[in-house]
Formats: sequence, C-alpha cells, structure tokens
Amino acid sequence: MFLKEFKTLRKGQTSLGGVPKSMEPLIVLELAEKNPEKIVVFVTLDDAAISEAVEAISYFSPGINILTLPAWDCVPYDRVSPRSDILGKRVAALSTLSMAKVTEPTVLVTSNNAFLQRVPNRELFYKNSLKISTGSDLSLETLSKFLETNGFNRTGTVREAGEYAFRGGIIDIFPANSDNPVRFDLFGDEIEEIREFDALTQQSIATKEQVVLTPVSELFLDESSISRFRTGYRSLFGNVSDDPLYESISAGRRIAGAEHWLPLFCDGMQKITDFIPKSILVLGNQFNAGVKARLEAIDDFYNARTSFFDGPASKKALKDSLPYRPIPPGDLYLTEKEIDQILEDKVSIHLSPFSSPSDLSAQNYDIGARRMVKFGRVQKDTDNNGPSGNNFDEAKTSIDQFIAKGSRVIISCYSSGSTNRISSLFLDHGLKAQFIANSWQEAISSQKEHVAFITLGLSEGFSTKNLAILTEQDILGDRLIRQRPKKSRGDAFLADISELSEGDIVVHIEHGLGRYEGL
Repeated sequence: MFLKEFKTLRKGQTSLGGVPKSMEPLIVLELAEKNPEKIVVFVTLDDAAISEAVEAISYFSPGINILTLPAWDCVPYDRVSPRSDILGKRVAALSTLSMAKVTEPTVLVTSNNAFLQRVPNRELFYKNSLKISTGSDLSLETLSKFLETNGFNRTGTVREAGEYAFRGGIIDIFPANSDNPVRFDLFGDEIEEIREFDALTQQSIATKEQVVLTPVSELFLDESSISRFRTGYRSLFGNVSDDPLYESISAGRRIAGAEHWLPLFCDGMQKITDFIPKSILVLGNQFNAGVKARLEAIDDFYNARTSFFDGPASKKALKDSLPYRPIPPGDLYLTEKEIDQILEDKVSIHLSPFSSPSDLSAQNYDIGARRMVKFGRVQKDTDNNGPSGNNFDEAKTSIDQFIAKGSRVIISCYSSGSTNRISSLFLDHGLKAQFIANSWQEAISSQKEHVAFITLGLSEGFSTKNLAILTEQDILGDRLIRQRPKKSRGDAFLADISELSEGDIVVHIEHGLGRYEGL
C-alpha cells in the first residue's frame, strides 16, 4: 500500500522518510504482512507509545499476532522491583518468543528502554513452563514448587497477576500470560474442572480445557540460581557482611529490587534479538535520541551508587544505611557498540516524519507522506492576511480538495461519542457524503467520494498521494484532558470483605466497634 518502491530488504540500516507518527503502525503492519516468516520488532519511544501502537495495529488488522515487551517501570539501580503486571507481560512475551515458530504475520512492540535491556537465556523460558489439563493428575507438591521457583506469590485471595491461593480442593492461580485468573477444582489429585474467573467479583467467566503456566518473573530462585548469585556477588564485591540482599537470597527469600542483580542469577544473558533471529527492526523517529538519553541516565545512576562507597563519608554512610553494591552497566544493559552492531546485522529501518535528502540512495527512501494541517489554529485571532472563518469550514475545504485529487479521506476520532458529534458538525457545514465505518476495511473499501469516520485514538493525521487521514486533534486543536470521576469504593469493599476472618475487629457503619463472626 505504501511500500511499493521499497521492495528490497537488506541487512544494515535504512532510512525511511516521510512517515508521520500516526502512519508508523501502518508501515509496521505492511512489513509484517509482506514478510510472514519474520517477526517485525517495532521499537517505540516509551510504554505509552507501546499502548498507542498496539491499539492502532489491532484496529488496522484485528487478526494479526501482537506481542508487547514493556520496560521495567523503575529507574536503573533502584531498590524496588518492577510491578508484577509489567513483569508478567515481559515474561509472557519472552516465553512465547522462546517457543514461537513464525508462520503468520507477527509484530513485537517494545520501547527504547526495553530494547536496551538484556534478558535471561531463552532456554530458561522454554524449559520453565507447566501444562495443566482437565482430567489429568496434579501433584500439589510439584505445583507448589513450580509456583515458588517461578516468582508466584501466595495470598489469601487472588487478584493480581503472579498470585496464587490454595484452599483445600480449590487452587486459584493468576498466570502471567492471561487477562484473568483461573480456578482448578480437584477431586483428590485429579483436576475435575478449570474455570476462568473475574478477579474482582470472584465469579466464573468460562471453562477451559487447558492452561499453560509460565514464570511471572525474569528472576528464577532455585538452588542453582542462588549458588550462581552467591558466587558472582562475592566475585564482584568480595566477602560481604550485613548485606540484606546477600543474606535474603542465600536463605532462599526474594527481596525487593533483586531484579537489578539479574545477571548474577542467570547462566548467561541475551539480547532480545537473540530470541528472534529472523526479524526486522523498525525504529521509531526518536530512537537514536532516546537510546543516547537512556545510556547516559544508566551511567548517571551507576556513578551515583558507586560514589556512595568512594566518597569521604562512605564509612559513616554505610553504617547509617543499607548497602547497595551495583553491578556494572554492561552486565544488564547493552553498550552503544553492541547496539550499532545489532543494527548492522539486522534489517533495521529508521522511520522519520521528515523528507529524505534529494540524493536518494538504495538505503534512503521517502514514502512521501506529510503531516496534516492543524485546522484548530484558525480559531485563534489572526490579522487580515491570516486564515479566517470556522475550523470546520477550513477542514471541509481541504477535504474537498483531497477528494478532487482522487484521495480517500478518513476522519479519526477518539471515541464513539466524539465520532457522532464531529460527524454531525461536518454535516452542518456541508459534508453530506459521509458515513461512520465499523472497521478499517470498511473505511478503505468504500467509494472515494464518501468520507469515512472511524473511532481510533490517532494524535495527528497525514496525507499521501491516495489517502488523507484527519484526526479530531487536527480539527479541534489540542485535545482536552478530562479528569475521570472518582470511582465508588463499593466494589472494592465487596472484594475486600472476602479477606475478613472470623474474630477480626471491625467498625460497623451503624453499630460502631464489633467483632466479625461471618455472613
């Protein structure tokens, strides 16, 4: 659709100009559909951009395989661990990639920060999975050992990814690769039924025949990993004492922030591209600047940690606070040299919204798309020589010009409500040939004289020779951020009441202080 001139994929770095931000998912999708035997790795700016890209790609092609690999949501060399849901998404993606045989279009969406971070050896994810089926026998001892080794946390009631609960003949587990937890009903050691249920209401949603459990953390805590950690830690920092991290891990206990010493637990670390030897790298517009800023930040955090030990007051500071002995940055993060080597060894396509130089070469292409005019600016006061009139009138004029040139026009809005409202406003301004499309395919297969309205959160529009996409923000100006109303805590109360035990002290809204004796 857009890459007719871009036919040959060669190893090394290629520049693809004339690709506005909202057009990037369409380029990624076209590359995936033309190369079904390879995984297209789309490296975006951050986790917010990951969400936007996934939403757009899913809308443009609902059936395509999409994997997401977010970055840890903590700064380098922090004392806290990444959130469990973030770890769950990462492990789910890495587990899928370790076992995947690509036969159909697949896209991996990740960020600059995640791309720079090393991951445990793929064999670790491939081997550490447990398949449980209805009618099969399940050893509680084997299951408990698997869950503890692979980062699951035991709780009274399962509500978040990575939690599990044993309640007699019922076992609740929230897998990392699932949107909802699952409940196993056992008769003795035999699994009678597997049900997916809602974490908030605890009510069943659907039955399942099989569940595959994968780790919920990149940090595996077993005898061999503990031994590797102890050996590596002493090798780097000598014989240590009064170190909570070393003592906790040596005792087989997880401790917050241990992931920042991940290489010491693993029998080798790999790059994400090692998981997918057959791949195409598509790098967002701010990849180079983002990578440079991230590497500088990593060095700054590392130097701040090491200077704590080297400073004149280090001995006194060590007595007054917990020690923090950071591993070298190159152990957990890629170096600039390694990144350059990856880009040269892979098919690496840099996207840019700007035009390519006039001296186009085999490694330098220009798609020719341009950002859409911001019609919302006409609402501002201007002099007699500037634009005048209503922004809808200005947009309607441009739409007529696009249609006269033979371009298909699509207007993208953030919600179904705004789609109906803006469609009605355009109707009042003379845009009669219009309709609201239920899908992307319907929008691009209609008559070109008819303007299609779609519901998709694109931030800016663009135009090519045959297509023009206007967005709600192009027409109305900067998007208004509406504060979400505070949710009632009634649902949360009903969820928490399940954790009350007989004999607990409670405060009743009408009767005051009392003792809970059950419902």
